[in-house]
Amino acid sequence: MSLFLGLAAALLLLVLLILLLPLWRGGEKVTIDRREQNVAIARERLRELRAQLEGGEIDQGEYEEGRRELEARLGDDLAGEEAAEAGPGSP
Repeated sequence: MSLFLGLAAALLLLVLLILLLPLWRGGEKVTIDRREQNVAIARERLRELRAQLEGGEIDQGEYEEGRRELEARLGDDLAGEEAAEAGPGSP
C-alpha cells in the first residue's frame, strides 16, 4: 500500500511540474512580446503619419503634433509595463 501511495505522489508531483513550469517561465516572455508589439505599432503609426505628410493629407504642424502624441503614448505604455513588472510593492 505504501508503494502505491509513493508512486501516486511521485506521479502527482511530475504532473504538477509539467503543468506549472511553463506558466512559471512564461510571464517574462509575455511582457517582452507586449513591449515589442507596442514599439512595432508606434513605428507603423509613424510611417502612416509620414505618408500622410508626404501625400499632403496633413501639414507639418499636424505631423509634429501626431508624432509627439505617439511618443507620449508609447512612453506611457512602456512605463506602465515597467511598473507592472516591478510589482505593487515597488516605489
